[in-house]
Amino acid sequence: MCNHKTCKKLRTKGAGNGVGVAVFEQYNGSIPVIMLGHERGGQYKGEMNMCAGKLDHSDQGCYIVGAKRELREEFKIDVTSVNFDQIFKNSRTNRVRVMMIGKTPIFIGVFHGISRDPINKTIAICNSTQRPHCEQEMNFVNWIDIRTMSPIDTKYPNHKISSFATSFISKFDLSRL
Repeated sequence: MCNHKTCKKLRTKGAGNGVGVAVFEQYNGSIPVIMLGHERGGQYKGEMNMCAGKLDHSDQGCYIVGAKRELREEFKIDVTSVNFDQIFKNSRTNRVRVMMIGKTPIFIGVFHGISRDPINKTIAICNSTQRPHCEQEMNFVNWIDIRTMSPIDTKYPNHKISSFATSFISKFDLSRL
């Protein structure tokens, strides 16, 4: 087990063995969007979902380590310890933004200038080569306008949004960003 204050607090709140990450951006500087990935298999196969999964043995019970690993595996975004605080901490409260959906903690990250195109190129390469299953869980990612629950454009196909992602988005308060 880790000694992060955030992880300790999550354990006392009854967090389970899962972890997720919400990737937010201001598209064109004004449209609040969340990045969702098109699932290749599992419970949400064929649906747009958030980056999420079970803690691995390698995470050693640390939700922060698990969140960074899931983000790297599924969305091909590498968050280091150096920029974790910059992305996941609220600048006003200096606390990590995290929200529980059921027993799953969802870390809320605000990114700047992140593009889906290079991510989708990396996803396509991973899906066409011999990689571990954990690196081949998504077909592509897309930006979803959280006000309308629809893609920002028609560049990538539109698919149903998973009940998990819908639950998070419906309970999320934009002022937390």
